[in-house]
Amino acid sequence: MENLFDKYGKEYKKGDYIFYDGDDGDNMFILLSGVVDIIKGEEDNERVIATLHKGNFFGEMSILNNRVRSATVKVSSETARMLVLNKSRFRSMIIGDTTIAIRMLEELSDRLFNANSTIENLLFRNSILEERNKELSEKLAKKEIKIY
Repeated sequence: MENLFDKYGKEYKKGDYIFYDGDDGDNMFILLSGVVDIIKGEEDNERVIATLHKGNFFGEMSILNNRVRSATVKVSSETARMLVLNKSRFRSMIIGDTTIAIRMLEELSDRLFNANSTIENLLFRNSILEERNKELSEKLAKKEIKIY
């Protein structure tokens, strides 16, 4: 890994932003050490939606789908070392070692499973809220609830 780090590595410090939501992206990152937070929201209302550690990767959607960054990434450990791979380097690595592709597919599958679980949970909560809203609206219409 050290040879790869010498060629494609970069070290970041705590509080450094790797990229911002909406940025154009032409690199993906493989975390060799340290911790980063995946963040959604504006600066005054940021929410950490995931925390990644050694061995995790991020930024792949921009180079696989040619889309802008879908979240902000910020270093939360004292330092973080990572490989920074452009599209052609990433493709060369995948072609050269299919185990990398398999590990990425497994990770992406886990992420999709977790996203689906979150969506299912939110839909369930939404249906409960809709039912409660309907009940309150009916009570309000019948004047069982007074608004001051």
